[in-house]
Amino acid sequence: MTLKKFFLLCSVAYMLVISNPTFSQENPSEAFKCALEKLFSPKKIEFCAENCSQNFFKKIYIKAEEAITSELPLEMVEIEAEDVEFNSPEEWKEGNIKILSVKNIKLIMLVTEENLNKFLSEKIRKNNIDGLRKANVKIKRDFLYLAASYQIDGLPLRILVELKSKLGIEESKIVLKDYKLYLSGLAAGDDFTYHLLSKINPVFDLKKLPFPVEHAQIEQSDGKIIIRTTELPHKPTSLSFTWRDNSNPTHIRN
Repeated sequence: MTLKKFFLLCSVAYMLVISNPTFSQENPSEAFKCALEKLFSPKKIEFCAENCSQNFFKKIYIKAEEAITSELPLEMVEIEAEDVEFNSPEEWKEGNIKILSVKNIKLIMLVTEENLNKFLSEKIRKNNIDGLRKANVKIKRDFLYLAASYQIDGLPLRILVELKSKLGIEESKIVLKDYKLYLSGLAAGDDFTYHLLSKINPVFDLKKLPFPVEHAQIEQSDGKIIIRTTELPHKPTSLSFTWRDNSNPTHIRN
């Protein structure tokens, strides 16, 4: 082989390596964005980051629409985090993102009535609340209303269960509080009420979020709930952005 052919072969090999991400080292920001898509299964996602090392980001900004996080369907979620150290990038490939340390997290999530109905129906099914069926939630400005069909053990009889409650946050947990429970229009006894509500409360734990928060507040209006930190996320203007529309995604969204 002549020296000229040798250098030509090296040049071709080099171009193949840098053009094929399976052979070249993947950019941490790009790898993290791909992991976010697996984690949130969003219709749309916007992401930017200031990366300092393979698993450390000085700043991260995320906005996802029609996403799912910790089994909770969200209409929208917006996150800003500073000085974040994550687990190894090798674990990101399956959407496994875990925060090892973080300076600050700002977050806002929008949950609609439809989102909450999907989530609670699945929660009731998984917690095996015997006899409780066809639960439906209405979100109002000052309260939450839930109606469900309930079959009493040993009797071929279904009754209407109605729950009127407020939503609150205790530490990191979203809970039903100040509730009133009615069975076919009659006030339920304390024991039955406690038994039923213990299966539902807490409704959600904010520490289970991929970007967990310990202190947040709830704002309600007809048909929707907003969960937010005191300080809201702020979209940086000095960082580069990527936006992806997954209206026709190649992966399956839940």
